[in-house]
Amino acid sequence: MKKATPPPTAPALRRAPQRVGVPAPAPPATLPLPVPVCTTDARLQRPVPNPLWQSRFNPSGPSRSIWSGFNPKSAAAGRRAAAAGLQHGRPFQVEAATTTPGGTRWYRIEFAPRQNARGQVSGWWLMAHDITTVRTEMDSLRARENRLREVIESVDGVFWLMSVDQSQNLLVTGGYEALFGREMARLRHQPTDWMKAIHPDDLPRVQSHFAKIGAGPPDRLRVEYRLRSPLPDGSPRWVETHFSSISGTAGQPRYLGAFSVETSVRHRLQAALDASEARFQEWAEVSDAVFFSTSPDFSRLIDVSEPPNPRTRPSLKPEKDPPQGWFQRILPEDRRKLKAAMAQLKTGAASQIAVECRHRRTSDGGIRTALYTAHRRVDPNGKVRKIIWIVTDLTDRKAMEAELRMSEERFQLAARGSTDGLFDWDIAHNQIFYSPRWKELLGYQDHEISPNFTEWRERFHPGDRIRALQYLGEFLAGPEPMFQLEARAQHKDGSYRWLLSRGMAIRNQEGRAVRLIGSTTDLTAQKELQRKMMEASEHERRMIGFDLHDGLGQELTAVEMLCQSMRSQISPEDSTVLKLFSEMSKLIQSSISHVRTLSRGLSPTTLAAHGLIDALEELAQVSTNASGISCRFVGGDSELRIERLVSTHLYRIAQEAVNNALKHSGATQIEINLRHLAGKLRLIIEDNGRGLPPPGKAAQHGHGLEVMQYRAKLIGAHLDLDAGPLGGTRITCLLEIGPAGR
Repeated sequence: MKKATPPPTAPALRRAPQRVGVPAPAPPATLPLPVPVCTTDARLQRPVPNPLWQSRFNPSGPSRSIWSGFNPKSAAAGRRAAAAGLQHGRPFQVEAATTTPGGTRWYRIEFAPRQNARGQVSGWWLMAHDITTVRTEMDSLRARENRLREVIESVDGVFWLMSVDQSQNLLVTGGYEALFGREMARLRHQPTDWMKAIHPDDLPRVQSHFAKIGAGPPDRLRVEYRLRSPLPDGSPRWVETHFSSISGTAGQPRYLGAFSVETSVRHRLQAALDASEARFQEWAEVSDAVFFSTSPDFSRLIDVSEPPNPRTRPSLKPEKDPPQGWFQRILPEDRRKLKAAMAQLKTGAASQIAVECRHRRTSDGGIRTALYTAHRRVDPNGKVRKIIWIVTDLTDRKAMEAELRMSEERFQLAARGSTDGLFDWDIAHNQIFYSPRWKELLGYQDHEISPNFTEWRERFHPGDRIRALQYLGEFLAGPEPMFQLEARAQHKDGSYRWLLSRGMAIRNQEGRAVRLIGSTTDLTAQKELQRKMMEASEHERRMIGFDLHDGLGQELTAVEMLCQSMRSQISPEDSTVLKLFSEMSKLIQSSISHVRTLSRGLSPTTLAAHGLIDALEELAQVSTNASGISCRFVGGDSELRIERLVSTHLYRIAQEAVNNALKHSGATQIEINLRHLAGKLRLIIEDNGRGLPPPGKAAQHGHGLEVMQYRAKLIGAHLDLDAGPLGGTRITCLLEIGPAGR
């Protein structure tokens, strides 16, 4: 059909869109964010960077590609990853590198989609984070891991790393086949094939030990066993394996580490040593110490035992080494202490002594620490017959104590250096350790917060306190091992910070939580960024609504008026054409009504002009007119004052709930209820439809519930979904606003 030429008066009917009182939107990239930010269209073209992005990646001037400032190789990889990310339209991340005078720097670029009113991706937000330090540390960690692997392979033994359920061997070093006499290839299909090499009499004991290390404490075990294949001389081949559980981030055993070494030679030596120490067998069975005796005046060595552990052996020989020999090997400052104690023992002032001394070994010159204990032995006449000495090696215990101190120091350093605050709550005694960083998150010095839970509880925001304490109570009473709590806490300056606390509970045998350990992260900056992004999205919705109303709506009105003008010029006898123009006029009027409805939904002018209550009343009326389904608004305090941003989010929650009910529930009645009571604002949207969807099918209705949950979190509200009294679905949004509103 040939397009009709409009009459001369038609152009006068077309008006330019009017945006009275609405400022022009600023480009998103000009937002004052402290990180490089860039926006693009849906195909990652036409980038609009902020100054930080421009200075870091395009200092020479504007560019048509977001990848122009990155190294070619990483830019190519980034394009491939971004192409995959564009397919599903969800947030994703890409890593890319740039070359600067100071060297290569790596960035993690986060891509977040921007959606139009129809839910389609209309563009992307890009935010770059410098991860050079993390990449450098990971490269260093891999290098250290390779060096450690080289060292492990050179050790005369077998190192193992396996899953805690024994279903997979992650690492087995090359000495396996020589020690166990079985092919390593079998371990790939049968991870427990190595047990087939164990002697049948020892296999149940090994399996019992293996089950203990996988089930929990103790986390370290040692087991010694024989293999089926004996040595060439027919004697048994002995192997000793040390097992240790390795926990994951959740604190549960995740891997088993093991070291196996042949101990056949040690067994032969031990057998020979046991035969030569028949006289001191009783002493050797009760203690791994050195026993010897001297004359009452310490001038003569009478006898000496040889302990099973050669490290504790002071190398005393009665026929060649008088007491003065080993006495001289004690360090001078400890020798004086021992000499004073011996004087008391000799004179009878003390019947026994115990002195901790350090001595130098003659074999390797090393320093070892031992506890020297001496007792007087008397005959029936009360005369001192000899002095019995017991020397107990304390070197390993001292080393463990030193390691424990170092471990505690490392924990303190880690707690001070972490960006997260750490806490450790002894629930039974109501004592809680807060790391200095935890206190710093709330603006306090280390000495300003006492170690009890009250310091945490009293700082909860009034709108979050009941919910947070209820969650903690239910978690401590329940069986869950991990917890996660997001709530606001008061800073020292009076402001409130969003904090995310995560951790785990340690429970006793009855399942009762006795300890709570975790970390706290400050989410305030992230929440503020989310709020700004939501404001930008809301602003974009309003602008689209204005464009629909003032642009497309006005143009359709002009077309409808033009249609009426042309209809008046047609002869009444031409009924077919008149009927056609009548149908066209009805369609145009219907389109104008639909455009106005869409515009009102995207930009509710009533909300800005009259507040939340009037906007909800209008939402109910418009929904009724558009769908024919009864939708009514109940309640509302005309004196209630609510912040514009809070009102906007509550309105959008109600709008989303009503739309879901209209589209999916099959309801005939929808009710919007707004009540303010005792400082709490309660928004309820319920219908008489089909009710909650069955498990697994909720996702078919889109992400409406997720959007409502997200909006509720942004304003500190709590949103629940349950069955309503009318048989359908009820959505409740509860917000603490105080007696005067918010």
